[in-house]
Amino acid sequence: MDITFPNSVRCYLVGGAVRDQMMNIQCKDKDYMLTGATPEMLTDLGFQQVGKDFPVFLHPDSKQEYALARTEKKSGRGYTGFVTDFHPDVTVEEDLARRDLTINAMAKDETSGQIIDPFHGQKDLQQQVLRHVSEAFGEDPLRVIRVARFAARFPGFSIAAETLELMKFMVDSGELQALKPERVWIELEKTFLENKPSRFFEVLDEIAALDLLFPELEAMKNIPQRADYHAEGDVWVHSLMVLEKAVEQANANDIQGQIRIALLAASLWHDVGKTVTPQHLLYDKQGNMLGRHPGHDNANIVIPLLEQLFSRLPFPKMVMQLIRDTATLHIRLHRITDMKPSSMARFFDENSFHNKGGEDYLQLLAMACKADLLGRLLTIEGKICEPKDDYPQFEWLLRAYKLIREVKIGEWITDYKNRHESSPSTQQIREAKRKLETEALKGLY
Repeated sequence: MDITFPNSVRCYLVGGAVRDQMMNIQCKDKDYMLTGATPEMLTDLGFQQVGKDFPVFLHPDSKQEYALARTEKKSGRGYTGFVTDFHPDVTVEEDLARRDLTINAMAKDETSGQIIDPFHGQKDLQQQVLRHVSEAFGEDPLRVIRVARFAARFPGFSIAAETLELMKFMVDSGELQALKPERVWIELEKTFLENKPSRFFEVLDEIAALDLLFPELEAMKNIPQRADYHAEGDVWVHSLMVLEKAVEQANANDIQGQIRIALLAASLWHDVGKTVTPQHLLYDKQGNMLGRHPGHDNANIVIPLLEQLFSRLPFPKMVMQLIRDTATLHIRLHRITDMKPSSMARFFDENSFHNKGGEDYLQLLAMACKADLLGRLLTIEGKICEPKDDYPQFEWLLRAYKLIREVKIGEWITDYKNRHESSPSTQQIREAKRKLETEALKGLY
């Protein structure tokens, strides 16, 4: 159904949709803005109002969002302290003035096709610059992490110097402390779906917001590692490299949605245990760098650190599970081809992968571990080089799991009952199953 607005109403395509059209990027969601309209006018036309704070309406057929042009005035601390004015006299330029970045502050007249660009967003697009629209940017702390996320979406863009300074000022003034964990998680979730997530964390580090939002990552900085295994630098540098290697694998395997988020988050936090390595393992008495991290995958060390992270942000259960397993199991997975069949059977028994998603889950875990081995530089015979793009442990792990799953304990139980005229105990079943699995795993060698 086509909607005919009164002559006094102008309809504009706004925000990201205009930006994406100019960048030849397919836009999934289109947002529209109306000037000269009232809530009563739209409800009479069949639009459905959503939310109480903002004048946003859903088209009766397409369900696309149409918002009344509005202005905002700061009335309190944080990102919710605003008074909104949406009377019919608000102009398109006034509405665009409240937006975050110049590249998002453009509108396209749906009737004439004219581009309204009062803040030179087209120029900033051409020059690949993320620049705030006005000083009103500083009134909304959520915009700080949104800019960091846009830097991850458009990694070729730089952030204008004045915008970076404003972001730093907002951090220093404590504005980000008003952010609710749910909003931080939403931005983090979106970040893991962007083109280069590591840029998000680099920007937060540059404006001194990393320690406030992600202290477990801040703690990775300046933690040394053995130069032969980690010529790239400290744990922080390594973790960002691992994150980007996980992105490559996600892209190659078309992994999207929450599965992608889990893979990338697990890769990023896999070495959190290294942040509490005792000083004497990092440097000798003469101050020479050792960079040793024995036991950094120990669950008694890792789990308390991760629980602090999970207590602050509402990670989904599946994402938390993969982060925990990657942080505590990655060393064992690296060495799985050297495990004895009995040790491997115990490894599978202790971790109950069949209850976590089976083979699909193991593939994610193996991808995160592969990203760990690839996201680094090595020192070999005095030369710095990249590791081989090879991870035989991946196929080994999946083959081992299939052999384990083919073991049928039911036949053993039946045989036991026939021989003893009684049922075996739970412990007997478990021991028998372990023996059968150990025998099955010998087929790997």
